[in-house]
Amino acid sequence: MRYDYLDLDFTFRTIYGEARGEGEIGKVAVGFVICNRAKIAKEYVHIHGGSHPLYGSGTPASACTVLYQFSCWNLNDPNLPIIQKLDPDSPAGLPCVDAAITALQERIPDPTNGATHYHTPDVFPDWAEGQTPCAAIGRHIFYNLG
Repeated sequence: MRYDYLDLDFTFRTIYGEARGEGEIGKVAVGFVICNRAKIAKEYVHIHGGSHPLYGSGTPASACTVLYQFSCWNLNDPNLPIIQKLDPDSPAGLPCVDAAITALQERIPDPTNGATHYHTPDVFPDWAEGQTPCAAIGRHIFYNLG
């Protein structure tokens, strides 16, 4: 996948906000969800024009910031000020930058099997009703609702 600095920046911040407590593969998995959404959105834009309503305009940065898709970007989420200030070179930021690069460059096969959504076992969102998970990694359950 082609990406620029903005894509890397938003992807690593989203990974931190959503999966900082996960191991390396759990962080990478969230990065792949972002990339999977961006690919679907890019196709959608090519065919229909305009942004995909859930996945953005076809870039990882836009996939990260579509309203209510990744909770860490919601205005009332306590993670928002933390991810906005996060230094990518800090001990907390570096593993998320590495995970973002791994996903954006597809350095490994997608461990989520094409997932576009996930949740933790503590939460069961309405969209997961009747859906079959495609992967379970760390404390996240992944679904391909592409």
